[in-house]
Amino acid sequence: KITIPIAGVALIGGVLLATPYREVRNYRIVTEHGASNPLSLALTIKAGTVTLVPGEKFLIEGEAWGHGVPTSKVAVHFVEVDQGDETQVVYKERISGHFTEVEQTLTITVPWERIRHLTIDVSDSEVNLSLPKDLGNLRGIDVTAGDGDITVMSSPQKINWHDASDRENFGEPSDTVGSRGPVIDVKDSFEGKIILNR
Repeated sequence: KITIPIAGVALIGGVLLATPYREVRNYRIVTEHGASNPLSLALTIKAGTVTLVPGEKFLIEGEAWGHGVPTSKVAVHFVEVDQGDETQVVYKERISGHFTEVEQTLTITVPWERIRHLTIDVSDSEVNLSLPKDLGNLRGIDVTAGDGDITVMSSPQKINWHDASDRENFGEPSDTVGSRGPVIDVKDSFEGKIILNR
């Protein structure tokens, strides 16, 4: 019989769990329509800190890193779909494998004057949403699910919001009927926290 000492098994397990992981992010719109069409943006964030900043062209850049079993990664599904006069852009993360630790920093440059709708699902992560002075044709922001934190750096333009769960996030919900400005709609499945910095 071949026996492996318990200490040896523990050592091998420790080495496997400490396998380093690092991956660079660089995503941009590549279709001709997507470069000029109004955009509908859907983000699913699973790790780290993500900052959305105003800019002329849509761009996601940054990196993810950590330690875990071999082949573990923060997998990304990125797709853009032209839908008539609008382009839908989907960026969706998924934790694959097992991490003992994982971090990520992303900067997402958003051409707000072309954004019609933004959907955010944020889990175990932090999103900083920096809004410009003019939100263009933005109809609304849906916070659909997750348990992360979202900090909204508000623009001078009026922003209304509705929280389906009646939690106290950043004040009393606005009456969105007949009001001007985009709406932040917080769905009941969102269990995180929203902070508004005016």
